[in-house]
Amino acid sequence: MTDFRRHKKALTRLQKALEGPSLFIHYSCESFYDYSKPNSRRVTSIAVRMSDSSQTKSFSLHLTAERLSSLDQISEKLDLCERTMLEEFYEFVKAHQKAYKWLHWNMRDSNYGFEAIAHRYQVLGGSPHEIYEDQKLDLSPTLIEIYGKNYSGHPRIEWLVNENQIHKTAFLTGEEEANAFVAGNFVAMHQSTLVKVQAFSEIARLAADQKLKTKSNIWIDVYGSSISSLGQAVAAHWVLVLLSFAIGAVSVVPALKHWFQEATSARSSTKILPPASAPPEATSPPSKLIDTKKYR
Repeated sequence: MTDFRRHKKALTRLQKALEGPSLFIHYSCESFYDYSKPNSRRVTSIAVRMSDSSQTKSFSLHLTAERLSSLDQISEKLDLCERTMLEEFYEFVKAHQKAYKWLHWNMRDSNYGFEAIAHRYQVLGGSPHEIYEDQKLDLSPTLIEIYGKNYSGHPRIEWLVNENQIHKTAFLTGEEEANAFVAGNFVAMHQSTLVKVQAFSEIARLAADQKLKTKSNIWIDVYGSSISSLGQAVAAHWVLVLLSFAIGAVSVVPALKHWFQEATSARSSTKILPPASAPPEATSPPSKLIDTKKYR
């Protein structure tokens, strides 16, 4: 598949996902930097943003602890709070299981993703509702397919947020989230999750509208340098190509007219002289006749 076909297919897939009912999801969890712990990472907060209403449903340890009247004992009741939080999340999943697309960023394995959340719920004794693969759309590889692998700086999310001037108050990097978990600052982790899921929604919308600011060079990273890709680009944008030719023709005509007028003016201002005539021949005065009779 050529770069352009990959671009077109991914862009169409994203646009169709946003046309129907769709949900953006992001979550925060225990630090990945502590490799001494063999257990799965505890989920601390989940945010789900609904594209049609722009409302965000959130699930978090500290809000759950508050409802359980255990906010001051949250460290001792983490398992109970987490299980209750995930139970509420999967009730939401069950209610939105059909006809919804779940858009996410790199939530694709048991380390971090839908599978990781389901595993945590199972560890705590729950039975998760499945979100089927055809309902999921990963924004991370989708944007690479649309714009090429060099479309942004790193980390990509933060770079896109800054470049497109997207709201980032309370945004935490991965390392900052890890430090927040160690410090027990679940509120900061939750706020960061909310900001990120909103950012994903804006990034996806800008990309679908082809207004996302990136580092991508559309002719090189999207269409490629092959003749077939160039042909596909012309076919996709034939109106623009014809318009370009028309604009070029319009700009050339005045130049040709000006050149013709200059040439005509120069020709008319040049006097055509008649061919030079030969100088008149010199004539000698008539010779005086001598009267020879006088000397006879």
